[in-house]
Amino acid sequence: MFVKPRIGLGGDGSERFRWQGRDFESNRGGRLRPEDLGDYLETRARTENRTLLVQPALSNHLKLGVDANSALATARLVTGISLDGNVVPLFAFIYFGEPNQIVAHGRVAVIDIASGRLMSAPQDFPPRKRSDRHIDIGSDRACELPDWKTLLQHTKVAHQACSNFVFIGWDAAFTENGPVLLEGNTNWCADVYQSLCGKPLGHTQFASLLSERLRDLDLT
Repeated sequence: MFVKPRIGLGGDGSERFRWQGRDFESNRGGRLRPEDLGDYLETRARTENRTLLVQPALSNHLKLGVDANSALATARLVTGISLDGNVVPLFAFIYFGEPNQIVAHGRVAVIDIASGRLMSAPQDFPPRKRSDRHIDIGSDRACELPDWKTLLQHTKVAHQACSNFVFIGWDAAFTENGPVLLEGNTNWCADVYQSLCGKPLGHTQFASLLSERLRDLDLT
């Protein structure tokens, strides 16, 4: 299982539990019997005074070229929805974890929306922390994310189900059982995409969708 605060940044407060046959082993070093896990989480939430989210601990798809049980490589896909209900993918990138991490952040690569291919080898972010270290993304075929078209379809259906939000930043993972939407965020930002691509968000369809919404407000 994967536990994280409902509100937080950079994976602060995250904890991963792996089933070891008889009990759960935490990345923090402790072990818990199944019957003790609920009390542990209740005590943690009460002590830290914050709501905790419990999710399945997923494993990376082999085609990503990283350890299946390392930090979950997480894609951020931002979509916008037009007044007529058409969902448009705006930009996407994917984070990869460093060794001994349980949360993927730091090394990032921009994703080509049309093909699902990485546009470059992952690099450190923010710019002042970049280095020459890259993960091995293998052959050209390995550069293409698995089940990308399926993920696009998932996000379109999900966004249409909550169409009161014009723009949503979706976090998703790629597993052997297919892509999984982890969460949707309304407080997403564009600094990673703009910095790595060297161009403003306004060069995407974000500008036309925003303009459409502003014109609609003027009319009403």
